[in-house]
Amino acid sequence: MRKRITEALAVLVAACALVACATPDSVITAKIKAQMMADQAVRSTDINVDTKDGMVTVTGMVETQAAKDHAMSLARQTKGVKDVVDMISVKVAAHRGDAPEPNRSLGEVIDDATITMRVKTQLLDDPAVNPDYS
Repeated sequence: MRKRITEALAVLVAACALVACATPDSVITAKIKAQMMADQAVRSTDINVDTKDGMVTVTGMVETQAAKDHAMSLARQTKGVKDVVDMISVKVAAHRGDAPEPNRSLGEVIDDATITMRVKTQLLDDPAVNPDYS
């Protein structure tokens, strides 16, 4: 009888140790996001991190291949990560965008902002556009 209790206790201790050592998915996700937030090379606002059973899926858009590689490295190096699924895309521009910035006075910039604000306000007030407003 005493041997059975000892064996049962050993199994219970082993199970508790296994559970205590396992890192919850939410903790893994939080650690990865915190690392990305603190890192200047990775803009974490453009990257989403999901974790299920230690499998991390990283999605989003980044400006450069180097930023993508660095984000994946941060995810892989995080304690508790079993594997990382890479679903990050690197933005590629169709054109260089060499158009010059128009020379506008401060008054023109303020006028543009005022017009934009008025249009947005009218759209928000219109029940046909925003049915929740009425």
